[in-house]
Amino acid sequence: MIKRRENAVKTSDWALIQTLYECRNITRAAAQLYISQPTLTKRLRAIEEELGVVIALRGKRGVTFTPEGEYLAVKATQFLSLMDEVNRHLTELKEGALGHPLHRCLQLHGPLLPARIAAILSGIPPGDQL
Repeated sequence: MIKRRENAVKTSDWALIQTLYECRNITRAAAQLYISQPTLTKRLRAIEEELGVVIALRGKRGVTFTPEGEYLAVKATQFLSLMDEVNRHLTELKEGALGHPLHRCLQLHGPLLPARIAAILSGIPPGDQL
């Protein structure tokens, strides 16, 4: 089992970064995330401390992302998209929408089977020629 560090960046933190990047305003981002502005600010500081970088500079006209913050915003979008895909796929598997896992495996790896079978029958050790 993988142990999480106590202060590790959470999925909700990636959503915070992405939302703040889109809004460029702490008050609006907090409203979209259904949290208070002080809570968002506190969590943002904690994320910055955890990662050892300044993500955004706060000013009178909103938030300006640092180069590190820009990078994290892109990664947040990618991470959240991947998590959505994983959750959607797992739901489909649970509901049987993708069929039996063995059938799915054969769909993905079926084209490799004839070459593997031929190698086994000819006595070639696996991996030497394939």
